[in-house]
Amino acid sequence: MLMVHVGVSGSATGIVVEKLAHNDGYCSQDVCGMCPLSTVCVENGPDILQTDFDVELVCNCINNSNCGVTAVSSYDPGRYLCDYCYYTSLKVKPSAVIFIHVPPLNKLYSAAQLAGGLRIAIATLLEQIKS
Repeated sequence: MLMVHVGVSGSATGIVVEKLAHNDGYCSQDVCGMCPLSTVCVENGPDILQTDFDVELVCNCINNSNCGVTAVSSYDPGRYLCDYCYYTSLKVKPSAVIFIHVPPLNKLYSAAQLAGGLRIAIATLLEQIKS
């Protein structure tokens, strides 16, 4: 099983593979005006959850390919929907979950280029699951 979350980040300059998610600090409203009452994902949950995947390997495979997209790792998926979603998924199965941010389409890369980078990321993740 593999769950890949993909979110758009206006500040991303390439593919950003997130290493971890935070439980607290959620005080910004989403597009529906909602925000967790206690500003946490899971009451009494760990402050941080990390993916079991080798994120640096994923980035290296993308960067060493000819897809034309650069990739970096990150320790900060932001305290908004992306981080919240990632945390709740990591709470279930950290060995099967990853979050990847991409820049807006056609800002720096075409949809085809981003799809190529994501394809390499997914293939690398599946290889990690197999081994």
